[in-house]
Amino acid sequence: MSLPEELLHTIVELIASDTIFIERQSPTLRSKYATINLRPLSMATRQLRRLCLPFLFAYVKVKDVTRLTDQCAAGSDAFSASIRTLDFGSVSMNIMEVLHLFDRFTNLSQINLDFLFPAIPILTAIRNYPAVTVNLGSTARVALTGINLLNSLKSSNLDLSQIILEERTIFGETCIAYLEKHLAYRMRVRCLTYRTSDPHDNFGNCRFPGLSELKLRMRIPPTTLPWISELTRGHPLLKKISFTGSYLPVNFKCNPTVPFIQTFVDEVYREKLDQTMSIEGFAVTRFQSIASSAPFLGTSCNPWRVTGLHLSIYAWWSSARLLVLAHSMFPQISVLTLNIKVEENSTSFPGEELISSLCCFSSLQVLNLVGPYRLHDFGNQATPSPIDMEAAIIQYTSSIAQRIPTIEAFFIDLVYDNFDEEENWKLRGWLSVQTSWGIEGSHTVGPLDYTPMSEPPRSPPENHEFSRYSSVSYYI
Repeated sequence: MSLPEELLHTIVELIASDTIFIERQSPTLRSKYATINLRPLSMATRQLRRLCLPFLFAYVKVKDVTRLTDQCAAGSDAFSASIRTLDFGSVSMNIMEVLHLFDRFTNLSQINLDFLFPAIPILTAIRNYPAVTVNLGSTARVALTGINLLNSLKSSNLDLSQIILEERTIFGETCIAYLEKHLAYRMRVRCLTYRTSDPHDNFGNCRFPGLSELKLRMRIPPTTLPWISELTRGHPLLKKISFTGSYLPVNFKCNPTVPFIQTFVDEVYREKLDQTMSIEGFAVTRFQSIASSAPFLGTSCNPWRVTGLHLSIYAWWSSARLLVLAHSMFPQISVLTLNIKVEENSTSFPGEELISSLCCFSSLQVLNLVGPYRLHDFGNQATPSPIDMEAAIIQYTSSIAQRIPTIEAFFIDLVYDNFDEEENWKLRGWLSVQTSWGIEGSHTVGPLDYTPMSEPPRSPPENHEFSRYSSVSYYI
């Protein structure tokens, strides 16, 4: 008995939407569906092929303009209509060669570019497609380099409201002023990274249209930041602010800080754990819309909550208590990064104790483990192989996933540096949590990227499968 097409479409949509965590964090990948899971289904029947087609080709990574042109010419209108995102990445090509196809891409909503040349002709042509947004990556050249582009923009009188700067880094007032000149043409910026030791007081008066994420890279612990309330009021789309640096508890003791982290630091001191940890960073997220007059801090209706925390723990015996304290102060943490240093004379890692401590984090989605040594007893094998270590990590993270139902992914960053051996290597990458037929409970799947660190460098093992997004971390 055949199922109604509406039900089949719902099933296909659910499968397509089952993407990995890190892909869902990037707006540039919003049209990238779980095509690996869809392909077998699309081969079952013609009906399922038709239903899967809009998801299979919604996101197209362009590596060859000629090939894309040929596929559009050979394919049906359904193929062209399926395309929602064209990702040109850093390919050095003139996309003017592709613009003649845009009339066929009736559902195209965004273009991802890292290379914008020739700038003015492309920006002028894009205006003919007002529904299309152009995302300029953090490495985009020409778009934000040199005074020539600014002069060209002045003479062309272009409205660049379709352009979104995906991420930009600024270092001070000069960088801010330069960025504002481009934003004056109605460009928007999604994410700003501000590297500074002391943001100037006027930063709160700056306006960055479209800003949804702010990253503060600070050499000293975040101070009271008097400008931050004004900045958040002026940016209603701003949802996340992260603070990163390496701060010992004593740093917070000597400097006034934003209240988010101070209560945690006070408890760490009270329990005499201040010598056992450092705070590498934390993030706060806005959970609800607020009126422009609402304060950033200091009230019970404050909508900002700590959702990300990165800790280095220097004594494993303190890890359980520190995690319990962290959860009691920040119950809405969704991203947690732990770098637990195991003492040199220690023969084992307190793995089970760590899992028990993590179980209280009922909102945890991502756990990052930096240097997760000694997760298992390798017996007489003093130097475990990368394969053995990867298997141990997968077994350990699967145990965590079975105890914490909200967790979706793990990021592993492990360098095995054996000073007595020539064989040094690192494992890095994402492990996604899955449930599969025939396997009881949740489990994690890789692979992790294996990189030999010996001199001269050795090639990865034969048939080694590389990890996607291993260079993309999400620590807070």
